[in-house]
Amino acid sequence: MRVAGVVAATLLLAQAAGAEEIEKRAQADPRGEVVIVNVAGDVQVTGWDRNEVQVLADLADERQRLDFKSSGGRTTIEVVLPRGRSYHGSTDLVVRVPRHSSLETNTTSADQTIKDVRGMQRLVSVSGMIQTELYNDEVEVKNVSGEITVRGHNGKGTLRARTVSGDLRLHDIGPEMELNTVTGDMNVRVAEVSRARIKTTNGDLELRAASLTRDVRIEAEGVNGDLRFRFRGADRKSTRLNSSHPYRS
Repeated sequence: MRVAGVVAATLLLAQAAGAEEIEKRAQADPRGEVVIVNVAGDVQVTGWDRNEVQVLADLADERQRLDFKSSGGRTTIEVVLPRGRSYHGSTDLVVRVPRHSSLETNTTSADQTIKDVRGMQRLVSVSGMIQTELYNDEVEVKNVSGEITVRGHNGKGTLRARTVSGDLRLHDIGPEMELNTVTGDMNVRVAEVSRARIKTTNGDLELRAASLTRDVRIEAEGVNGDLRFRFRGADRKSTRLNSSHPYRS
């Protein structure tokens, strides 16, 4: 039958290309460190309640390999590409880590989605989107040619975020932040602000906070962009401020 012939041809093409799906896992420290490196392909990381790291990898072909090592409280996951020639394949990674792990990622041409990882995070991307969550630890995110979205849980974590040619969207993060964008807009929604250092070049900032701490300090600077603030106090009156110049409070 024709359908059967098409299916058979598809399977043969997949085998010829050497596509491979693999799974690896190892015991891990519940508060250990996980490092992920990938070039071309999405990365999804989810925290779970097992003291184990699991990775599912969809390798493009046999010329790629997955290095997976776990020792001394540190687990590394790296997609290794062929040497000596240009390569255009991509590998998607789905990773599960102990919920309170610290996480470090470095990707190129890959989107990152991080969920329910509550330890310290260091996330770096070039030409990809980053989505993560902030709890009560420190999160640092850097992205070139891609958007950053961080959703918090109104905890006490500190966020440091920088984008170049990408927007920054923050919701319900902790009261301390250091933000910098170049050719990108910032949209920030928080319950409370205590410390904020913000700079934008060729982009606009909109910051809304339900309250300010008694010793609040905000430093904001915009170059070729507007700064808009909305602070709501106990009397539910709001303050708005528009500026293209440095602002300190």
